[in-house]
Formats: sequence, structure tokens, C-alpha cells
Amino acid sequence: MDKFYVSRFCKILSVKGFHNAFLYISTNNSLHKISNDLAALLLDCTNNPDKIIDMPKDVIDNLQSLGAITTLNKEEDYLRRIKMDYLLESFSNSKLILTLAPTSQCNFNCPYCFEENKPICKMSEQTISNIVKFIAKYENLKQLYLTWYGGEPLLALNIIQDILYKIRSNFPNSQIAHHFLVTNGYLINEKVIDLFRTFPLDSIQITLDGIRSRHNRLRKLKRNNSGTYDRIIRNIGIVLEALPNTNISIRVNLDKDNVNDFPTIRKKIIEKWGKHHNLFVYPGILRIEDKENRCMGCQSLLHSDIRELFYNLGDSVNFYPILQGKGCSATHLNSFLIGPRGEMYKCWNELGDESKVIGNVADNDFSNKELIRKYMLAANCFEDSLCKKCSILPICMGGCAYYRLKNLFENGNFDICSLYKDPGVLEKCISLHIESLCNSCHTGI
Repeated sequence: MDKFYVSRFCKILSVKGFHNAFLYISTNNSLHKISNDLAALLLDCTNNPDKIIDMPKDVIDNLQSLGAITTLNKEEDYLRRIKMDYLLESFSNSKLILTLAPTSQCNFNCPYCFEENKPICKMSEQTISNIVKFIAKYENLKQLYLTWYGGEPLLALNIIQDILYKIRSNFPNSQIAHHFLVTNGYLINEKVIDLFRTFPLDSIQITLDGIRSRHNRLRKLKRNNSGTYDRIIRNIGIVLEALPNTNISIRVNLDKDNVNDFPTIRKKIIEKWGKHHNLFVYPGILRIEDKENRCMGCQSLLHSDIRELFYNLGDSVNFYPILQGKGCSATHLNSFLIGPRGEMYKCWNELGDESKVIGNVADNDFSNKELIRKYMLAANCFEDSLCKKCSILPICMGGCAYYRLKNLFENGNFDICSLYKDPGVLEKCISLHIESLCNSCHTGI
């Protein structure tokens, strides 16, 4: 019989204020209340796996069903299964994931933007026609995932409208399974609302650069350098009322200079619109790179800074993990970012970088198959021995593919590991989640 041992994918937690212990298992992202005696036994068996066989059979069976104890064969088979699921998803032909940048133009003058001196371009009628022809090549297409990106995509609203109507008329049997807009929020108006009532959005992402004074210093209008915060805030309110079935995600950009802004701005937004269940406010941690697209180091915030931010938010934000089985869009074979000239990329971060163009939507084949292979195979976390041994693999799946490739092929030094890997972080986040559940129902668990 195969030897039992305590799975590396489980965590045993003691939470302040609770008389029992908790068992978290990352393979299925489950959380279980257990007795202190069982917790002590599991901790003992972690270092002395031979003691597992002395447990009552029903306890062993129960712990096996939860995934807390396992065998080498079962754990290896689990890794094969999630790798197979990952690859099936990555190479699936049932869906096409398109991110379209209808223009490279932006109405903001942000000092940190690398696109500032690049020529302005908008999608031509021919490029729009080529996009429709490109979609038509996917004969077995069942689902289309569509994201609008930029530049500022709402500067090309007529192009967005043209593409949406052409997709509807040419592909009546292909459902837009996910419809997403990334915008700075300044240009939202009745015309925008009307279009996205006709073609509903699942989600809109709007970015703020912190509190009003900082945001207005960094995100100025290009035409007159005036602040943009007040109008964006007004427009968030408009879209929340007008599109109640669309999730509105407010990303607050953070670096070492404004990490303390997030609780303040989140509180203001929640106080203003907290009744809307489709509103989400989250921190966006900025990374540092130079203008030549080289790595300068790691994140602009140290993990310790991010940890402190999360902990200070307490139960106001839920940082309970999420299973990450599908990878990012860049690791899907049929996922592309199409720029305003029809040029194609694998990752959003590469827009405007000529060295990362993989082809053009007008062509019959790809011009940079090497980069495609890197995203599909080298960025695969199952090729990384450290990832395969990691206890949080199911809730991380290797991190950002773009930065993984930078580390592998461009002498990068980016930390792509999940924050949950830092000592004590996963336990703290789960503890905060448990406390939040308890506070929300005003009872013990």
C-alpha cells in the first residue's frame, strides 16, 4: 500500500478568538473547521508521516476525501490532472479571446506613460474588415471574448460601434461570452451608455491614481493639463446607475509614494456608492521598468508594504484565495491583442512594442511563431520545478506570463510569485476571512 503523508497543499490554522482550529486545502480552495486535537495530530503527522496509519480508518478516509492526507501517486496524479486541464484550456478551439485597441491616442498626459512619443493611429475601415475576416477563420467558434483597450478606446467610439454591429451581423450564432472595457472614465457620456445598453458589458475597469490631489497631478488632460478626478468620479456614478448589470471595477494605482492612499479612497467610494453591488475597488500594484522595456528590478512596492496594506484593510476587503486553473489570456493559443494598425500581440503589456508583434490581422500566417511558442510552452508553470513543488500552485498557477518570459529570456529579475507564498500571508488572509464571516453574521463559527 502507498505510504500516506500530509499533503503540502493543506494549511492548519489557529484563529484568535476561536476555540477550534481550521484546515485550508488549496487543491480545492476549501476551508474546514476541525478540532484542536485533530489539528495537533495533523501537525505531528506532517513531521512523522508513519503515524498516519495509526489513525482510525474513518478519520483517514475523511481526511483523504478532503485532500488533507494523500499518497505520492495521488499527488503526482493531481499535478498531471491540473496540467492537463490547463493545457486543454490553453489549446481550446471553442473560444476566441480578442483584445482590440481601436486607437493608440489618449486624452490624458500621464508622466509615466511610455506611449507619449509614439505616432497616433486609429483603426481603418480595412483593418476593421480584416478583423471580421479573421474571426470568420474560426469555424468552430462558440464563444467570443471581447475587450476594448487603448490608448483610450472611447476616443474611437465610432470604431467600437462599427465593429460590434459587424460582429452581430456576420456571426449571429457566436455569442459574445465576455465583454470588457478598459477606460480612464473621462469620456463616458450618454452616447457611450446607449451603445453599451445595446451591447451589454460584463465589466468596466476605470483607473484612479490615488486621492484627488495626486490623481490630478498625474492624470491631466492632454489639451490643457487640467485635472480629471472630479469628472471621472461623476462618470462612475453615471455608469453605476445606467448599467446596473455591468460590474464596475475601480483600480487604484499604488506605488511606494501613495500606498497609504488606498484605504482613504476606497472608503470614500464605498461611502458614496456602497449600495451598488456591482462596484469593486481594488489596489493596482505598479511595477518598475525603463523606457527600453528592460527590467529595473522588482515591484515598486516591496511585498512587506503590500502585506501591510492588506492587513490594514482588515475585513473591509476579502483576500480569500481564488483557484487559478485557466492561466492568463496570453497563454491561450487563440488569444490576441490587435492594435490600431492590425498588428497582433499575445499580451496587453506589449502593445506598441514592435519586437513583440506576432503578425498582422491582414496576413494568413504569423510572423513571430517563436514568441507564440514561448507563451504557450515556456510560460507554462508546469515547466518550472519550483512551481510544481509549491504548496500554493492551485491558487497561483505561476503568476504573470509576461514577466515570467522576461525573467527567462530578457535577464529579468521580477518577483512573479504570489503574495500568498510569503511566510504567514495565506494564514493571515484566511484568518481575516474567517473573522469577516463571523462579524457579518454576529455569531461564532
